Amino acid sequence: MGVGLDFRTAGAVSPDVENAVRAELGAVNAGRPWILCEPIHFFDAENGGILFGGSKLNLHPWPDEFRAAAAEPHDRNDLEALLDALTDWSARFGLTWDLDIDGAPLGRIERGNCPPELTGALQAMADVAAELANFDPMSGEFVGEGEPDDADPPDDPPTGPRLFRG
Repeated sequence: MGVGLDFRTAGAVSPDVENAVRAELGAVNAGRPWILCEPIHFFDAENGGILFGGSKLNLHPWPDEFRAAAAEPHDRNDLEALLDALTDWSARFGLTWDLDIDGAPLGRIERGNCPPELTGALQAMADVAAELANFDPMSGEFVGEGEPDDADPPDDPPTGPRLFRG
């Protein structure tokens, strides 16, 4: 299951800055497993010189791919790497990035500052993906190590609305 994460500059970007950012894209995307999201990509500049890009978030990665990626030494996850790249470009090129998920505003990176709320939102998605990686995306069967977290149901089952039968 994936959803679109889009980012666009808040204002027009000069062709020199656009070319410089695009020239770095290969190096930024290289050497990462890109399990939690697709590699960063940019679309053709929008009218008025707005630099527009995106990535598809992978909220339910295949368990074997997730475990293989987790075994590789990286100092940050894919979503952190994406935010780091946007923050770096913001600092070095004076860009302000507006981020949204499927059209819903998520946050803004400006003057090289990525607010903790934005980092926290994407970290929460990484946490969801890590939990869902314990389940086969096709069958829903638990394939993680040990027992699923709900192996011992609570003494007092929830009384509110439920999203699934249990």
